[in-house]
Amino acid sequence: MEEGHSKSLKEKLLLILVLSTLGIALLVFFLLPWPVFNVLMGLLYKPVTVNPYYLLIVGTDAVIESTVRTDVIAIAAIDHLSGYVIVTNIPRDLIYNGSKINSIYEREGIEGLKNAIGNLLHLRVNGHVIVNYDIFKYLGDKLGPVEIQITEPMKYYDTAQDLSIDFEPGIHLMDGEQLLAYVRYRRDALGDISRMERQKEVIAKLLERARKMSVLDLATLFSRIRKQLEMNLNLGEIVYMFSRIRKNLSLGFLSFPYMVAQDGSIVVDESRIEQYIDVLAKPVVKTTPPQLNILVINCSKQKNRLFITKTQSAWKSTVGFLPGLIVWEDIGLPYNSNEALILKKSSITKDLVKKTLNNVYSDRNFNYRTVSEMEWITDYYQIIQKLAENRIYPQFPFDAVVLVNE
Repeated sequence: MEEGHSKSLKEKLLLILVLSTLGIALLVFFLLPWPVFNVLMGLLYKPVTVNPYYLLIVGTDAVIESTVRTDVIAIAAIDHLSGYVIVTNIPRDLIYNGSKINSIYEREGIEGLKNAIGNLLHLRVNGHVIVNYDIFKYLGDKLGPVEIQITEPMKYYDTAQDLSIDFEPGIHLMDGEQLLAYVRYRRDALGDISRMERQKEVIAKLLERARKMSVLDLATLFSRIRKQLEMNLNLGEIVYMFSRIRKNLSLGFLSFPYMVAQDGSIVVDESRIEQYIDVLAKPVVKTTPPQLNILVINCSKQKNRLFITKTQSAWKSTVGFLPGLIVWEDIGLPYNSNEALILKKSSITKDLVKKTLNNVYSDRNFNYRTVSEMEWITDYYQIIQKLAENRIYPQFPFDAVVLVNE
């Protein structure tokens, strides 16, 4: 059972690694000054005539007993006319023609796998990228350290995997090795759900760090990563597609329709596969309602980590997302009422904050203020000072600071 969890974990991490690497490539082109970008376009431009363009992403793990394990098989459907990009992960244990689909790579190589997936999904795979799991640590070392808040002890040891996770609650600055351990942890109450949230957090923070790098440093980073990738796309095709989706990029994820057979094997869910194929044929990313970035601070008399659990449960069950940061500790704020400090002047933001808090805290009344009001500017800076005194350094900007009382 533990081996199954380990494989599933590596599968998700390898997909994250590939997407992070492609994200770095995107940033190299997105951050170029327009004149420079135009020069590169002229030198490297090679039009891609097929649309959507289907890119096979394969993640490989270590070579064990002369066997290269394929732990990630994913398809990115790139509509470079509209800017829509759909990524879907194909279960590596999916039964195809009597055997697991990930065994095709070892027997027939990348072309055999491309043909099999093309037949399965009724499409032509146009290109491929093969990446090794070890690059994830390299990205973390080069782009980190990044700030991570640990809300509860995280401890796990596995000598077989050479895995050691030991984090205490608090603010941590993590590099590659620690980030890898952080996203691999799955021993909390929500299991894989919490782990997936941590993975998203790490990707977002690594890409944010990449955005702050100079174009030269970013290009150098990608060139070094590129040497560790195997791909059949040439630079001209990459430049062309990224130039087309540069302004209108919209990324979405699509779940593969599978089911577990009576014998425990993973098979295609025939009742849903046709609709799935239709979505890949015409990629469209569904927009989601705007989510707020909220800083929630505990001002009640109960100062313990149970506040975090209750807050996360209330937000997830009512509005479907979590606050950007939850501070449960006693930081010395003298508030006896529920307060919401709106940090943005937009009336839309204020209305959305009110609607959100009414849903999450339906049994409480909040006083809504904006920091443009002089008295609340002073209070706002007092809150920031108290956080700093307690060595809590939120990553701004937030849409609102919410002080929760009894």
